[in-house]
Amino acid sequence: MTIVFNLLIGFFASLIGTLPPGLLNLYAVKVNLKEGVKKAIIFSLGVCVAVAVYTLLGLLMSQYIQKHPDVVSFLQKIAVGIFVVLSVYFFAFAKDTRKTIADTPERSKTGRWFTGVLMGFLNLLIFPYWVYISLTFTEIGWLVNKEWYFWFAVIGAVIGTFSVLMGYIFLSKPKTEDTYPIKVNFNLIIGGITAIIAVITFGKIFKWW
Repeated sequence: MTIVFNLLIGFFASLIGTLPPGLLNLYAVKVNLKEGVKKAIIFSLGVCVAVAVYTLLGLLMSQYIQKHPDVVSFLQKIAVGIFVVLSVYFFAFAKDTRKTIADTPERSKTGRWFTGVLMGFLNLLIFPYWVYISLTFTEIGWLVNKEWYFWFAVIGAVIGTFSVLMGYIFLSKPKTEDTYPIKVNFNLIIGGITAIIAVITFGKIFKWW
């Protein structure tokens, strides 16, 4: 039962955390619309690598971070800087996704995988989220916070994340003659999301809420 509980907690915690429209979800949709479903799936697999790493680190270091709150503060400050930079990029420099893009040479699938890994790691909030999940469910006895049982929570988190990303991808239409021009500039939406996250994280640092 311990394995089942760890797997289910990992799956549903990741499902709930990934389901709301966010940076990774919308970027997966953007890749699907611009480059097709295969590239979007490869991007999602890259994201899952970062999710697996952050989940494992969050689970393993939850007790340490609980005793050293200054570590959380440090991570939050880094997150603010990263999300501010991302917001500036998506607002000011990223191309308008509503514009029709001329045919270009096929992009590397490996490149999309690395993009997924990079964007997944830039989403630093995954780490404190899993620290919180670990501390909460360990305290009530549903999650075993030791030994190799961690890996089942990690596997569950990866499955949950991948499932949500697949849902976003397959509910969005791939590039066709009828779908251009795209009516929504996804870069502005992504920029808005990163800006909101930066403000929320900044507020938490100064304990505004």
